Amino acid sequence: REENKQRVISKSTYMIPFRKSLRDEDVDGAFKIVDLTANSPQWLSYVKRWWQKTALMWIAGSTGVVELADVFMKSDLLVTGGLENTGVIKVMIIAYLLNSSLLAFVACASRPGDNGGKVLWRHGIFQTTWYMHAQESRMLNMIVDMDIARVENEGDVSLRVLHELAVRDRRLGDDAYDNVVKEYWAKQGQGFEWSEPDMDPAE
Repeated sequence: REENKQRVISKSTYMIPFRKSLRDEDVDGAFKIVDLTANSPQWLSYVKRWWQKTALMWIAGSTGVVELADVFMKSDLLVTGGLENTGVIKVMIIAYLLNSSLLAFVACASRPGDNGGKVLWRHGIFQTTWYMHAQESRMLNMIVDMDIARVENEGDVSLRVLHELAVRDRRLGDDAYDNVVKEYWAKQGQGFEWSEPDMDPAE
């Protein structure tokens, strides 16, 4: 029915079959669950409404703070007779709120969007898209971790998973060995001991 199509499945509910598909190493099933939940129009609309609600709450809260500050400055509590011209101070308060809120938004909101995992966004994708698809990115990272752990893949990501990432504008970041090599060069080999000579990046 139409009302069921618009209903948003909660994260706690859809993560149950998703984790089961990971345990069963069901790659196709895991991607299907992602598309029906965290990448569905219903979920994305829900996330968009949440961001809009948060923005409205910030505007309302900031307006309240500015108005309270205006009343306080015009009262006798600050100086005798109060301040008549509070415009400059109100602008300073608004600027402070905007700056602090922007820094908090960048620090907090970017973490789930990028999430520091193996799966990264393709270059050129706006960060607003990162935030909208943050839960999907987490689930894709879990799929990649499962795929790497499969015995037949020998520590690599299968072509099937790479294709699914590509159609979702994702890419794989540097693998663990590349990060070790970079650290080796940064520290000039100090603290590293390679088990076999042919594994030394300097050769």
